[in-house]
Amino acid sequence: GGDNTLRKMTTSLAGTEGAVCKVPHTVTAALSQQLAGPLRARVDARLALSGQPLETCYGLDCALPPGGAARLVAWYSPQRREAMAEVRFMES
Repeated sequence: GGDNTLRKMTTSLAGTEGAVCKVPHTVTAALSQQLAGPLRARVDARLALSGQPLETCYGLDCALPPGGAARLVAWYSPQRREAMAEVRFMES
């Protein structure tokens, strides 16, 4: 029953030496600045409570005319070595 399920979950979380993996406590911060007109720059950072940076993501977004019903969004993550651009449509 329940004890067997808990044992399986604990086993799946255990490392090769039987110790349970610890997830560090983190803080996330996001800064955004309007550059010119509808163009904004953004930086998202995830830090361990010890102050060590875990991940940083840089982005740009711009409202598309008419009326800003859509946004062009692009971001880059150096730690993951990946980037993406997309168009987001807003519902009214």
